[in-house]
Amino acid sequence: MKIQQVRFPQILKATMVSVPILLGSQNLKSQDKALDRDVFEKSKTELTEVADSMLESPAIKVGNDTIYPAIVIDLSENKLYQYDTECFLENVYPVASGKKSTPTTPGLRIITGKEEYPYKNAPKVTKRAKNPNDYGTNLFTLAEVDTITGKVLPSDGRFLHGTFNPKSIGKYVSKGCIRLNNENIQKLTEIIDKGQYVLIKE
Repeated sequence: MKIQQVRFPQILKATMVSVPILLGSQNLKSQDKALDRDVFEKSKTELTEVADSMLESPAIKVGNDTIYPAIVIDLSENKLYQYDTECFLENVYPVASGKKSTPTTPGLRIITGKEEYPYKNAPKVTKRAKNPNDYGTNLFTLAEVDTITGKVLPSDGRFLHGTFNPKSIGKYVSKGCIRLNNENIQKLTEIIDKGQYVLIKE
């Protein structure tokens, strides 16, 4: 797998369209590719190594539709890739995932809700209502999606949430949930909405 160093893009679609026109190029396709490289190299100060295959959200067939996940979680490296509305990679965050005895299950999920600490709105019988400190400052509820039929299946009780134990990040230590640092889950809460897709891959 080819690896390259990129800076994450945080630009508007209008910028992506207007720059090639201003360049006056007769070969817009090649200029678009060059522009994409420039955007990744210049648009943010933080530099990281990202596989070429992760620079854009993957197309996934769900029933008769094609969807582009807003989030991809790679369990092999415990990283979360977040994509903007144009399907370009915007942020990469380290995560914690399930330990060997309680692994995180790969598959396609859909975000069914967002909750905040101390999770007073959660049903009183749930773990997050009884033990809110286990889930950090913010939480996304998830449901599995059958990619053949597009049907949303019942939740298995595993969430995408924050943690008050930052030392766990990057490790395989949870009971199947995906954990982020509180600062990062708060950022995601501001830009990710109910109804968007999360792909968990091995």
